[in-house]
Parts: sequence; structure tokens; C-alpha cells
Amino acid sequence: MCLKNKIITILLLSFFAFSIPVPNAHADAAPSEDFFIVSGIIAGTACLGLAVWFVISKLSKDGQEKKAPVTSVLFDQESVDLKINGNKMEVDATFEYQNSTTEKLRMELFFPFPRSIRISVRDISVLLLCPDRVNGRRSKFLQYETHKNQIFFDFIIYPKERVLLKVHYVETLEENKAEYILTTVKRWKRPVTQATFSVQIPSTIKNPAFSFKEGLVEKHYIEGSGSLLYKFSLPNLYPDREFQIAWQIE
Repeated sequence: MCLKNKIITILLLSFFAFSIPVPNAHADAAPSEDFFIVSGIIAGTACLGLAVWFVISKLSKDGQEKKAPVTSVLFDQESVDLKINGNKMEVDATFEYQNSTTEKLRMELFFPFPRSIRISVRDISVLLLCPDRVNGRRSKFLQYETHKNQIFFDFIIYPKERVLLKVHYVETLEENKAEYILTTVKRWKRPVTQATFSVQIPSTIKNPAFSFKEGLVEKHYIEGSGSLLYKFSLPNLYPDREFQIAWQIE
């Protein structure tokens, strides 16, 4: 083969290597699958010889995608603030994840709601906060798709990186009860190290019933707001029920 043809062949192979899509990892704010697929990110090569080596290596591994268990990403903390006023509940949830591997992962997540989004949920936003060497943190609102009572979205988490994911929404309530989905936490195959909840409700609501009453650590009146604030601490959370609130108005 002449030199010109060799160069063309190498360039074509290099282009093919860089065009191979990054494999996905599946999860949710409490995840949906049993594993993450490690992202095969190909670094830039210093010379044409290295480019050819990457191509041969990649082709030899086709059909043998490396998989990492769900425990590769650590779901360390969950903090949820619920504010109930009339027939509305405003929710601000923050999740902390850490990539424990030296691989770049794509996380495909879903966030569940108790009822149909179209009927009862509005003002949804999903914000990702990542480390930034210059500014401390960089933020990005994530696009999502809606299906019945779930939203789906994805993002990249880099090796050893720790990120925060913030989900906000407002839900219209039926009757005198509210619910926040928790049982999907068990899909991570390990407890969340620390989960905290705060529930702000009008002081006209007397003796609300909580599904996690054993985790109640504080209750106080918020001056000037006419509201009571209940705080819950749920260490090593591995729930078999949802976080539910029921009440009667006097």
C-alpha cells in the first residue's frame, strides 16, 4: 500500500474511534437499574501511531462493554424541604452523588412523583451543581422528558467527582395529605448515609401524622409566618415506605 493510502486509512480509523458514542449509566435520584456502564472516553492521541492503537483496542472490545455495579456511584446525602400551604406543596430536594471510580460515567436518571405530572405537578426544574476549579461550582439546568408520573434526564459525572442535584416542583394536593416518593432509594443497593427532611405547614394544622414520626428531631413555630416547622433526621435511610403527611384542619 502506498504512503498516501496508508495515511488516508489511518485518518479514517481515527475518525471512527472518536465517533463511537459514550455508553450510558442508568440511575435515578434513587436509581432505576442495577448497574452503571462505564463510559469509554477516548483521550486525544499524541501521534497517528497512538490513534491506530486506540482503534485496534476499541474494535477488539466491541460487544464486551465494561459494566460497573451501582455501588460505583455513592448516593451519600438527601435533603428535602416540603412547604405546604392550602392545597399546594412546594418541594426542594437536594441529592449528593460521588463517582468512586476513575471512569467517566453518564448517569441516566428519573425522578418519580406520586401522581400524574400533567394533572398535579408544575414548575419543575432540575439543576446540576458541579465542582469548578476557578469559581468553586458551576451550575446547569438540565433538560428533561416527561412520562406519566416521572421525569427523565441525564448528565456526565467525572472520575472521583462529587456533584449536587437539585429538583424543584410544586404539587397540587388532593384531600388533606401529601406524599414524597422515597422507596426508590433502595435501587442504590445501599442506605443513604444521611437524609434530612423539613416540613413547613400552617399552624392551623394540628397534630399532623407523619409516616416517619420516629425521625422527628425538632418542632418550632416560625415567627411572623403563621407556620410550624418539623425537622426529621433519617440516618442510613433504606426505606420500605414513602414519606407521607396527613392532617385535619381545625
